[in-house]
Amino acid sequence: MSFNGQPAELPDSEMEVLKRGINSGSRVEPHPYLTVGRRVRIRNGPFANAHGILLRRKDKFRVILSLDLITRSVSVEVDEGDVEASYGASSDQTLMCKAEVGRSNQDCTEIVAAV
Repeated sequence: MSFNGQPAELPDSEMEVLKRGINSGSRVEPHPYLTVGRRVRIRNGPFANAHGILLRRKDKFRVILSLDLITRSVSVEVDEGDVEASYGASSDQTLMCKAEVGRSNQDCTEIVAAV
């Protein structure tokens, strides 16, 4: 993947979290790319400090971790006590909002933060 003819790199922090989780034997499954939902931060375990979107399936909690640069996501199972709400909008999400719906920066920050 590249931007303006220059190779683009995935953030090392995102890659390290995924490697650590996979190497720990955690169950990681492919998932459709997801950018909207309840944002959380994983506090404990092999995916500690990763941010993603919380999903509930039956009695299990799963967090969808997305690599925005390559528009790919994976699903990881977590304990309910290992996640906390993640507040604040990332600049990437705000830029996508502005591009998609043509709103102001303030409107998009509020929209993304509310998700």
